[in-house]
Amino acid sequence: MNFDTDDNELEPIGWDAIDGALRRIYCDREPKHFGTILPMSLGGNAPLQGISVYKNLAPQPHYHYVTYGFSELYEKETDDPEFSGYGFELTFRLACSLDAPEDPPVWPLNFLQNLARYVFSSGNIFDERHHLPFNGPIAMNEVTDITAGFFFLDPELDVIDTPNGQVKFLQLVGLATDEYDLVQKGYFRPIAARVTALTPLAITDIYRVSILDNPAVLAAITSVDPQSQQNQVFGTLAQWREVDGRLEIEIGATVVSQLKTMINSVLQQDKPVIVYGKNTAVLFTVDESLKWGVDDTSLEVTLPPESIIRLGQSLQPIRGEYTISDFPAIVLKVIPVDIKDGAGNIISTIG
Repeated sequence: MNFDTDDNELEPIGWDAIDGALRRIYCDREPKHFGTILPMSLGGNAPLQGISVYKNLAPQPHYHYVTYGFSELYEKETDDPEFSGYGFELTFRLACSLDAPEDPPVWPLNFLQNLARYVFSSGNIFDERHHLPFNGPIAMNEVTDITAGFFFLDPELDVIDTPNGQVKFLQLVGLATDEYDLVQKGYFRPIAARVTALTPLAITDIYRVSILDNPAVLAAITSVDPQSQQNQVFGTLAQWREVDGRLEIEIGATVVSQLKTMINSVLQQDKPVIVYGKNTAVLFTVDESLKWGVDDTSLEVTLPPESIIRLGQSLQPIRGEYTISDFPAIVLKVIPVDIKDGAGNIISTIG
């Protein structure tokens, strides 16, 4: 989805709708607004056109970040009348001290721009109850175990109707590493319920310890059977090609750990495992024999159960080619993925 606009000529009706939603909470308070000098729609590197931040002292001191740019900020351009743009904006509530400065930390600005860069480049959108790993700490220069997160409706902003369609305000809530491990194993609801109850408005404290450090909490969560486990992983690369009867599949190194977990658990429940890339998808399913089929945007690969489990065991988040001895026609290539900061600079490479 691409919102090409000349901001000087179009009415900011979508922007005004977001401002109106914020005024219902903050009245005439002016936020710290961080505008993008050259947005992606005009050839720049930043997908979002701006992020507003409010410092709140109640019910607990925190900074409230709100994006502008996932929805249509100016006149309607997309064909779907129900939703404005991607149909959402992101929010994030970061815990701070009572005497913290009015100027908020800038790393969440870069982090939110990175999430936007993923959405704009892949076409994969976020929604309530979606969860994702961050491929590292949420803040690179902080000592924190918050390495993943999930989305739920911002408890104050919720959903608004705009002249361009509906906009959900999806609040990102941080998860500790072992909390996310349990989420992937089917315990999303009890983890999410306990994490959101830690603070008012589900404020993220990046210095908190995991709720699972309490043995009683871990025992209570795992004492019941897991619910339906996640069977989808979202990356930036999922592509393939057929060469002389050989199928070569390429995936990014960032999805390998999740894919291994899913292969070992979800497939045993007769559910497909799906890896999403940029408007593409690779599905892995189980049957008695090898086969694959391709349409315009997806590939479905079927393997015997013991073969796909061996594939999961051999996969590593390291550049290379991975095969199954009894099916050498299938090659899974793991491609390194660059992790970038909000300015688009490479700060690390996975794989």
